[in-house]
Amino acid sequence: YMTNARIIGDNIRLLINDNHTDKQTLADILGYSAADLERLCEGRLLAAPKIIDDMVGFFGTDPRDLFIRKDNNVYKGNGFVY
Repeated sequence: YMTNARIIGDNIRLLINDNHTDKQTLADILGYSAADLERLCEGRLLAAPKIIDDMVGFFGTDPRDLFIRKDNNVYKGNGFVY
């Protein structure tokens, strides 16, 4: 489960970075604290199905985009461990 949480978290962080999204605004929309959103991005907090649905709606993406690992070269920059 933690591997999946990490993939989802990395893809959420990628969406946040690529869309220049304010993390506090997104956290407010999701009903999370900024700290919980960061834990979600780090894969230390599991995303409930409602959160996945809310993310998909907010970013206008396909839900599968959150669950599929991309090439590691994509996960570069602010907030990524790689």
